[in-house]
Amino acid sequence: MTQTTDPMQVAGDEHFQIHKRGEGIYVLSFNIKNLLDETHIQNMLALAIDWIESKQRNEGNRELIVDFSNLEHVSSAAFGAFITLHNRLKARDNATLRFVNVAPQIREVFTITSLDKRLFKVHETMDTALADIGKGGRGPG
Repeated sequence: MTQTTDPMQVAGDEHFQIHKRGEGIYVLSFNIKNLLDETHIQNMLALAIDWIESKQRNEGNRELIVDFSNLEHVSSAAFGAFITLHNRLKARDNATLRFVNVAPQIREVFTITSLDKRLFKVHETMDTALADIGKGGRGPG
């Protein structure tokens, strides 16, 4: 995984990045339109799990927001990876995996599977996610 000179980027490569957004708040973003390829999914999961399990962090609990701004399609395998990621984040930081800027066709999958009610928090915008975190909002999972 290559690092950029962006001081807010804490992990990433050419397809995915994790940036610090605020105290204890990080954002996973994508530079791809489709999260369908098994290699991309596994690389994204490895990047995020490495970040979660990192021994260098001194902040205590952290929140992770997944920004879908650039994504148009997500496979069922990617949803499985997000469930794994949520479980790791919950176990490590008692945090909730949050999603923002989700395209309607992807949001429909969250709704049909009830993942937006049983496990994840899905917010319309980054601002609503940040406001929920500020209020101490914990997810359903």
